[in-house]
Amino acid sequence: MFRGELLAGGDPHTSKQQLQKAFKFSDQQLKTLFSGKRVVLRKNISQQDAKRFQQLFNRCGARGEVEAMDDRTRIVAPAIANPAENKAPGSLPEPGVAQPISIAAFVEAGNSPFVSREPSLAASSPHSPGQPSPFTQPAPATSSSGHSRRFWPGITAALIFLCALTIYLVPGWRYTVSDHLMYATGLAQPQRGISHDQIKLGMSAAFSGSARELGRAMRIGMLAYFKGINEQGGIHGRKIDLHALDDGYEPAQAQANMEDFLDQDKGVFALIGNVGTPTSKAILPHVLDNKVLLFGAFSGAQLLRNDPPDRYVFNYRASYAEETAALVHYFVKILEMNPSNIAVFYQNDSYGRDGLSGVSNAIAQYGVDIHDLPTATYPRNTTRVMDAVALFRPLLPSLEGVIVIGTYPASARFTKLMAINGYRGRIANVSFVGSEALAETFRESESNSGEGIIVSQVVPMYDAYATGVLEYRSAMQQYYPSEPAGFVSLEGYVVARLFCLALQKSGRYFDVEEVIDRLEAMQDIDLGIGQPLSFSASDHQASHQVWGAVINNEGHFESLDLEKIQVQ
Repeated sequence: MFRGELLAGGDPHTSKQQLQKAFKFSDQQLKTLFSGKRVVLRKNISQQDAKRFQQLFNRCGARGEVEAMDDRTRIVAPAIANPAENKAPGSLPEPGVAQPISIAAFVEAGNSPFVSREPSLAASSPHSPGQPSPFTQPAPATSSSGHSRRFWPGITAALIFLCALTIYLVPGWRYTVSDHLMYATGLAQPQRGISHDQIKLGMSAAFSGSARELGRAMRIGMLAYFKGINEQGGIHGRKIDLHALDDGYEPAQAQANMEDFLDQDKGVFALIGNVGTPTSKAILPHVLDNKVLLFGAFSGAQLLRNDPPDRYVFNYRASYAEETAALVHYFVKILEMNPSNIAVFYQNDSYGRDGLSGVSNAIAQYGVDIHDLPTATYPRNTTRVMDAVALFRPLLPSLEGVIVIGTYPASARFTKLMAINGYRGRIANVSFVGSEALAETFRESESNSGEGIIVSQVVPMYDAYATGVLEYRSAMQQYYPSEPAGFVSLEGYVVARLFCLALQKSGRYFDVEEVIDRLEAMQDIDLGIGQPLSFSASDHQASHQVWGAVINNEGHFESLDLEKIQVQ
């Protein structure tokens, strides 16, 4: 203990400096030491340790005293197995022990010179080098702190791992974190039509006018697949949003729709399922100039099938050249018609002329020039077919077959009028006619059921039991139970499925060029609809297969085997 007394000849100022330097006392603690009151520095220590304290105080010119404790006030600590739980040697007296002043004002927790600290005068202490200094005795609190320091890195690492695992297992969190990292570091670039949780696709099609049923059915088929994908969480955390605009089957409106699709803030990533050749022709320059991906248009036009193919245009369906070749071959080889007795009725625009070109190529294989065949036209988006019927009327006795390249309203009226005028030959349409709408038109007619009308198809029968067709019908039943299955919606479903497969292969971070590279690498994709589908850098048409269907006496379609012919 210490009463503030100095040894004889001791200088108060010097003693205070030496004590403060030796024991790291604060000014407040030093003031308390020299207050003149009795201050107990340590208790419950051995006599040998007490003598060391006394000697160190004496070296600083201060009179330290050793006082034996009364047995009645002696605190005997029970033996504890874990020394870390012992009271520190330099700790405060237990409550209830009478002291002249409060030691709490003298020794702050963790700041006492007697707790785990080595005094700067240790070199002058009398203990031998092999003995531990009484001021460097390790306190239990220090041991606990050491354990904590050892444990904290492990705990921190475990917490970081758990946080990372949680983020990874929750897709929304995982994609949020990865998006920030990828875009902030420049490893990925923002793309038009792609947000954190959505991929926006555009569709320009006829939802009004003579081809409206084609646009409606194509859209429903694609949505039937997109809805299923979205219910499963989308593609790499992003759901598909189909933004469909009506162009009325008019090129000018299709071009106007492109302005919306190309808007940098509200535009779309790609175009899918556009309907029509004249509308596709109108937007094609914008597609190529702006490097927009145009996928799966409902058109077999050759302008979408350049050789080599345009990088940004991909088709699912067979071309009109392949469809018309199959029809010509069926007429000549299967039904044994004279190729010179075949006529062509077509829409007077790029769609009709493209089909006419296909007939020309096919009929040439039988030694007949297209100019030697009777042909007639009608204006797009009309049913003005009387001139064509009048043109063919004198030829009816020798006319065996007519190939129609048009839409269902014009085709149905033309067929009925030809029958009224006595035509008994066969009529065949290419798939763009809109098979279901055509058959429905005949079913509603009292005078003509449409029996025997042929339509070439680019998908198998929609009531088939092929794996891919069953999946399509299941999706239609789930999402559009009131809509009947049909060829056009089945094509939309296949187109959507192919495109989503390319998106899945592209990962979460991609651009148009990445998706195109993935498409060109897709080989032998078996969707369960017939021949496996493939793309390549030199062939952007997945399917070259043509099926056939014929209307029966009840006004419904049955399968017709059209033996395919390779166009030279």
